[in-house]
Amino acid sequence: MLDKKKILSDFFCDTVIELTLDGIVQSWNIRAENMFEDCPDEIIGQPFVKLLPTDHHRDFYNILEKLQDKGEIQHFESTTVNKDGTFKNIFMDILPSRDAAGKSLWIYVVLKDITRINRLMTEARLLSHIASIGQLATSVAHQINNPINGIINYAQILKDEFREQGISNEIPERIIKESDRIVNITKSLLTIAGKTEYRESSANISNIIHDVILLVENQLLKSRIGVKLDISPNMPDVIVCYQEIQHAFLNIINNARDALNRKFSGSNDDKTLNISVELISKGSRHHVRTLFHDKGEGIPCNILDKISTPFFTSRPIGQGMGLGLSMASEIINKHGGKLSVESEEGMFTKVIVDLPIEKI
Repeated sequence: MLDKKKILSDFFCDTVIELTLDGIVQSWNIRAENMFEDCPDEIIGQPFVKLLPTDHHRDFYNILEKLQDKGEIQHFESTTVNKDGTFKNIFMDILPSRDAAGKSLWIYVVLKDITRINRLMTEARLLSHIASIGQLATSVAHQINNPINGIINYAQILKDEFREQGISNEIPERIIKESDRIVNITKSLLTIAGKTEYRESSANISNIIHDVILLVENQLLKSRIGVKLDISPNMPDVIVCYQEIQHAFLNIINNARDALNRKFSGSNDDKTLNISVELISKGSRHHVRTLFHDKGEGIPCNILDKISTPFFTSRPIGQGMGLGLSMASEIINKHGGKLSVESEEGMFTKVIVDLPIEKI
């Protein structure tokens, strides 16, 4: 008896599945088993569309009809879900098989995993978009600085005049305070956009946290997410590139915001991001530990060890690049530190960042 799987494996180096004319799986090669993570007993004799999202079933059957009408190779792109919950993007060449008389016998589907290609293309578009936003942010920040400095100067004149006349200077003080806040926001924008000098220097983690929160404050308020800070007093500085650590913390906070929004559609007592900073010892070395704790949707235990891998994401294609935590982890590692994650699906996530005080 002929072993169809062996024949398909011998003659095709690609992932190949053989279907009946109405789309029932007849056989597939070993590469197909690896791609779909299923054993033959589970899929042979079943409709091929069971491997695809429900909203793609009708489109695939339309392709089969077109294939038999025209007799020409057809192309189709879809996604499939791995057993660990991650998504895979697949591209298919669908070809008819005919006998000498031209009668259709069966259909071959040749598949390619194009997940990484699609993500690289999406990343390229994203990076281009980010670069444009960075240029716009820089331009706006510089244009804001001049009028804000003028407002601060005028408010200071009013404050001096009010004091001389014995009038309360509460209003000009408020103007100065809010204007200083705008100055700090524009300064943070310039830092994130990479328009400040790139160098390592002594920095206080609490200052970095406050600057990042200042940038995302509006988004957190709009999402009804509270922030609770617990920062130990008199924390020592660390030697870091301020801009890079700010970027890493921004990615971590954005991940927490997304997780909380996915679990809670409106306001909730648990819809809070808790950030704490403390001094710890690891052997003979001292570290500043920053803990980001949210009670969002959590991370499934079977993918917890993969979340720092570049391009890994459990979200559908186009809904996440899988770069947030991987970039943060890379930045922390470059500074001689460590990023670790603890999580329980549906309950919480803790992202722990340890940065050494002393450089080796």
